[in-house]
Order: sequence, then structure tokens, then C-alpha cells
Amino acid sequence: MNDILDFLKQTGQESEVFQFLKGKASGTTNAIGQRAKSTIKTNIRSLREPPIYNWKVVMTFGTIIAVLIFSFFMYITPIVEERFPNPLFKEIYGLYLFLLGFNLANAVYTVTYYYYRLSTIGMKGARGRTGQTGEKGKNSTCKIDKQYTSSFIMDEKPIKREIKTQLNLPPSLVQRENKNKWKSMDGNLGIRRFIGGNGRKCLETSNAKLKCELTGSLGVQDTDKNNNLINTNQPFNGVILDVDEKKNIIYSIQFFIDGNQHPGSTPNYKLFNKRYGNQKTKGTVYTVLCPDNAAFYRIEAVVSEDRTDPKNTLEEYGILRGISFQCRDIKTGDLKKLRSSTGEYKNRVHFGKNPTPSEKEYKYITSECGFVTSKDSERKLKIPGFFSQLSILASPSAINGFRMDKCSYYHYDPNPYF
Repeated sequence: MNDILDFLKQTGQESEVFQFLKGKASGTTNAIGQRAKSTIKTNIRSLREPPIYNWKVVMTFGTIIAVLIFSFFMYITPIVEERFPNPLFKEIYGLYLFLLGFNLANAVYTVTYYYYRLSTIGMKGARGRTGQTGEKGKNSTCKIDKQYTSSFIMDEKPIKREIKTQLNLPPSLVQRENKNKWKSMDGNLGIRRFIGGNGRKCLETSNAKLKCELTGSLGVQDTDKNNNLINTNQPFNGVILDVDEKKNIIYSIQFFIDGNQHPGSTPNYKLFNKRYGNQKTKGTVYTVLCPDNAAFYRIEAVVSEDRTDPKNTLEEYGILRGISFQCRDIKTGDLKKLRSSTGEYKNRVHFGKNPTPSEKEYKYITSECGFVTSKDSERKLKIPGFFSQLSILASPSAINGFRMDKCSYYHYDPNPYF
């Protein structure tokens, strides 16, 4: 419309066509403006809270009226019961009073909630349709109807300019030390709690087949730049078990670790330390391996206690009767499925006696690595923990017990270069 008016102005502002179109445009604009103002005023007025009928006032008066009505009916109860001395009427009248009280309370709540909702702004709804665009403004700087002329010289010499730049890069961008590594963590469930018999008397026996040994804390170690042994805090991601499923005996155990110090898409399963317990296979051998980028974080076990005969002579030492494993993703903490003794894949697998807190025959103990909160300024994440150190109590016959000594988590540097 403005383009037409501009055109008519150039041709002649006093023409009848110009005056007619100008009047029509002004009338349409005023009508749209008045309609928008009335709509805005109506919407604002509908959102205002009622000045008198506040929900607190309604609730107060409603409660007073309800109490008065119910009190009146309670007051006339002896009169009515005397007027109609029928046991059936008394029971019906009691039910009537209960329904009356319930309806009064419901009425007060309903009316109060109605006025409460009037004064509360609801959730933001979906975006409505876009309205009509406004009038186009004047092109004060872009005059496309004006003709411009210019000229240039072909043999003009270019101006030489020297550009000076300064690069502020770290002095050792490529050689900076990688901060992504396994770190130890504290404050976890059942860590350093011994999972074994009640007395550990197998350490003192003279019977070579039943005499057990308690290892120190076993963990993955490596050498630093000065050839000193250091703990890498790498977790256990697999285990080999020799199990008698009928007698519920764990004869031997040996764990796996990931040969890669940093988690990758393909783990390098390496046997950790040595096989503990009976060196000969007497039961069924099971191999449990966590999937890619996963490790053990929770272990449950049941152990039998040392048993004596009526003459108070030791008859049997406590041994490991059942054990279960659970593993999760190193980065996200999501549970990962393991292969069970029946060939099925489950989030929790057990071998021997199924360890449960309700176990009555054997002693139930569990260990679990929790989460650690990252203290980086750019992120505050909960990073999952995993078993990285243990002690084993074993004899040449079977596994007598064990203990999880440490948890660790994989720390990711949020700023590897800057």
C-alpha cells in the first residue's frame, strides 16, 4: 500500500485517486488498531484476580457455614431420636449425618479450589498463529529509483599493507600430559569388609590341604618414569570360576583386567595375578566377561561358618558357597548384561548358592562401588566406580573368603588442550 501511495505522490498528490486510497488506508489502519486495543484490554481484565472473592475468604466463610449446618443437625439429634425411637432409624440417621458432613466438606473444598484456580496463572500454552504484518516503513537510506554514476581507472597501483598477527598458543600443545586416568575413590558400601568364615581358623591349622593363606591387597601396578611401582587403579572386568553347583562350593577363582590403561571400544582381557584355590578342576568352569567399556561394580556372596562337632572339635572350615556379579558402563553407569550359568544374559548373574539378604543357612555379605561427583568447573557429573583391588583367603582345596579393598573411577579431562 505504501508503494502505491509513494507512486501516487510522485504523479500528483491532489488527484482524486490518491485522496480516495489515502482515506481507505487510514480507515483500515484505525479499525485494526482499535480492535487490537480492545482485545488487549479484554485479555488483561480476564486475568485479574477477583478483589473480593479471594479463595482464602471463600474457604473461611464456607468452613464457618458448614460447621454451623453440621452443628445444627447434631443439636437436633436427641430430639429426632426421641421423636422416632426406632433402632433402624438411628442407624439411618447416623449414616445421614456422615454423608452430610462429607458433602459439606466436599462443597467447601470444591468452591475454594475453584476460586484458587481463578487467581493462579496456568501453564504456558502452545504458540498461536502469527497475525498480519504491519505497514512497511519508509526506505530512507535505500533509494533504488535514484541513478548513480561512477568511474574507475584500470592502471591504478594497489596499496601495499603489512599484516601483523600474534598467535597465543600453549607452549606444549601436543606434548601436554594426558589427564585421563583411573583414580581411586572412598566411601562405598562394604569395601574392606571381609567376606569369609567367622573365625578364619584355617590360617592356623596344620592340615596342608585345609590350611589357607590370606593375600595382601592385590591391584594392577605399573612403573613410572623413575621405575617405581605405582597403582594404576584399573578395574576388574571378568572372572573365571570353578563351581560345584550341587554342593554349592567355589573351588577356585581368578579375575580379568583390561590390558588397555584407557577404555577403548575393544577390551584386552588379561588374566590378573594367578588362580587361587584348588588348582585342579573339580566342578564346572564358568567364564564371566563384562561387555565393552564395562567392569564389575557390585558383588554379593554367601559363606558357610566354621562348624564344630558335639565335642567342640573343629569339623569343617567355612568356605565360599555362592557369588554373584554385576557390571556397568564405565562412562554412563548403565547396567550391562552378563552370561549366566544357564546361557542367558542378565543384569545379575550368580554361581553356586544364589546370594540373597534373606539367606538363613549361610552368611550373606555384599560390596558395591558407588558414584563420585566430578569437581571440574565446567561440569558436575556423577562418575561410576568399579572394583580395582582385593584380598583373597584360599586353601589348596577351595576359596574360603575374599575382600574388596578399593574402588576407582575413570576421570575424563574436560579441557585436554586449553
